[in-house]
Amino acid sequence: MKDWLSKTYDGTNLGLDGFHRGKVRNSYVVNDNRIMVVTDRVSVFDRVVGLVPFKGQVLNALSCWWFRILESHAPGMTHFRWKIDPAVGEFQQCKPIKVEMIVRGYLTGSAWRHYETGGRELSGVKLPDGLTKNAKFPDPIITPTTKAEDGEHDAPISAKEILEQGLATSEQYAEMTNIALQAFDIGVEVAERNGLILVDTKYEMGLDKFGLVTLIDEAHTSDSSRYWHKTSYKQDPESPRPLDKDFVRNWFAERGFMGDGPAPEMTDEFRIEAAKRYFELYETLTGLKFEPDLQDPEERIRQSLKKAGY
Repeated sequence: MKDWLSKTYDGTNLGLDGFHRGKVRNSYVVNDNRIMVVTDRVSVFDRVVGLVPFKGQVLNALSCWWFRILESHAPGMTHFRWKIDPAVGEFQQCKPIKVEMIVRGYLTGSAWRHYETGGRELSGVKLPDGLTKNAKFPDPIITPTTKAEDGEHDAPISAKEILEQGLATSEQYAEMTNIALQAFDIGVEVAERNGLILVDTKYEMGLDKFGLVTLIDEAHTSDSSRYWHKTSYKQDPESPRPLDKDFVRNWFAERGFMGDGPAPEMTDEFRIEAAKRYFELYETLTGLKFEPDLQDPEERIRQSLKKAGY
């Protein structure tokens, strides 16, 4: 597995129009298509901290798998068109809405840390006293955040503030809420069938060429979502076994990195273990074996784009 480390892809500008480098994805806009290349970059606390072997391939595979499921329930919900390459997808070009819709089914993560220190409101959503760590909410709640520029941190924002700042109209925000809750319900059902709990997730939205709100970016991946093994939650709700990027996030937090200052360098052993965790979530959810493509990633991607007409 050591040879995996030589197969990582940090991403380069492939020469297509409309290049944009995000934390994890490089994207291009060609006519009304957005080409998204998922690199092996991994980010925690809004900072890129290194490369995990085949992360781009497995993330792209899982996100495309989820987009197909969401589209089967609600055609037109997402911007997905087709998968061009193990790490590349073609999507409908949309104008991003600068808000991230965080849907939470449980009180955990940053929400729990806020609650534990006395906070009783999240992005304008009021929480009752007496909740415990990892408690399930009666119904999922939406706690939006800003969509930060590179190098900055997302910040909580209420629905009222979103409207006041003109980030979305009331009609758009209502549709964003509808899409987020519908997608989350589908995600919860699929995860449960496969022995997992979809705890919370992040959705990004955009407006298509007709001005309709559309789910963009990714769906229910280990980067955007938190998963727990269902049986472990039943046995010990405060310490369920996770299956998501928290494994990576916790490694950095344990070493004192929370997004500020220099990030510790991941060891080779840890990078390989992180890759295995990404594979495990894909295989647990889909029931399919993840087989990474071992070709030179840059050459393969260029050839795939050429075959697709790019």
